[in-house]
Amino acid sequence: MTKPARTLLIILIVVIFGVAIVSTTTDGGGIPGPFGGQSAITLRYDELITHLDGHDVETATWREHELSGELKNGSHFTVSVPDKDSAAGNQLTALLASTHTRFSYGHPSGLMTVLGALSFAAFPLMILAVLYFLLIRPAQRLNPPTPAIAIFAGSASQTTGTFTVPSGKRAYMVWSTSPTDVDGSFVATVKSADDGAIAQPIAGLRGEGSGTTYCSTQGRLYIDVSANEPWTIRVYLV
Repeated sequence: MTKPARTLLIILIVVIFGVAIVSTTTDGGGIPGPFGGQSAITLRYDELITHLDGHDVETATWREHELSGELKNGSHFTVSVPDKDSAAGNQLTALLASTHTRFSYGHPSGLMTVLGALSFAAFPLMILAVLYFLLIRPAQRLNPPTPAIAIFAGSASQTTGTFTVPSGKRAYMVWSTSPTDVDGSFVATVKSADDGAIAQPIAGLRGEGSGTTYCSTQGRLYIDVSANEPWTIRVYLV
């Protein structure tokens, strides 16, 4: 993944978590969207009337055709209601006042509208990001887009030729073995060409296998292979 793409992904993740946090701390059920807010029960209008008659409603906020609030048992609710300026709305207003329910009129805030839109926009992008890291990125690692700087192969122990990893780069090695018998083994280690110090173990196994390994050491390197089965190692720069 390129640096601009990584930066964009980080910004996207921050936005997603920001929307999620705000949605769970916003009064009145949170921001509408896939992340949701605080869990609220949906009441029928007749159920709301029953709760009001029983003085069970603690607070309420009336936004257009929705009334949301909290019952005295701590539960949050939302219910579809008539327009507050209609005849039925006037009756509901009178009932709220007669039951001494603390209520107010509200309007969808610009912040909630924007964050709700971001929530819907960010959700599919998050799914694409997850698919990228679970499916596409592993495939790219098995088939790096850049040509290999070195390819080593054999069927026995070997000290490979050297290859150079420049500053700011890492070596990315794709290896595989194809044993000819059940007793085959394969052990490979990246070492410094200057002093023979171990830079990165690659693999150690018996039988058939394959995998990938990163090495962050820069400079002139080689691979020390101890094996008695066919093997291949491809080295890329990333």
